[in-house]
Amino acid sequence: LDSDRDTVRNATNNFNMTLYVIPSGTIVSLQGLVNATERNGARGVVKMYNQETGRYNVALDGSNSTVSVRPTKLLQHARVRINGIVNKPEMNDQEGTIVSWCHTNDRYNVETQQKIVSLKPKNVILVPETVVRFVGLVNKQEMNGKWGTIKQWIENSRKYEVQLTTQRTIIISMENVRV
Repeated sequence: LDSDRDTVRNATNNFNMTLYVIPSGTIVSLQGLVNATERNGARGVVKMYNQETGRYNVALDGSNSTVSVRPTKLLQHARVRINGIVNKPEMNDQEGTIVSWCHTNDRYNVETQQKIVSLKPKNVILVPETVVRFVGLVNKQEMNGKWGTIKQWIENSRKYEVQLTTQRTIIISMENVRV
C-alpha cells in the first residue's frame, strides 16, 4: 500500500513539475553565465529538463555542443503581443518575440516585423503556456524565484492567471513575471 502511495505521489510530483518546465524545442538564449561568459547571448534549443540536476540540456546553434544550464540562466524566446504603449500607440497589438533581456534598464528586447524594440514587462503580453518566474513580489516574498505556467491573460485587470500545481493557480501582475 505504501509503494502505491509513493507511485501516485511521484506521478503527481512529476506532473506538477511539467507545469513549470520549459518545453523541449523552445528557443532560448543563455544569460548571466559566470564561468563561461563567452557563451552569454548564445542561442539554442531546449532538449530536455533533467529533474535530478535541476538543469536544462540546451543544444547550441551553430555547433555540436550541448550545455547543461540552470533555469535562471535561460531566456525563452517567447511570443508576445505589445500593449499599453502610450507615446507610440501604433505599436500596440503588434506581435513579436523576446530575443534578450537588458538588466541595466529592466526591459525585454522584442523583435517585431519592423525592428527590435526595448519594452518594459508591463508592455508585453506573454502568450498562454509560457513558463514564467515570479519576481518583485512584496506581500508574498516567498513566491519570488518560483516558476509557473501562464494559463491566461486577464485584460481588464492587466494580470495573468498562472498555474503553479494541478490544483493551484494565482493571479499576478504582469510586472511580477519574467521569462
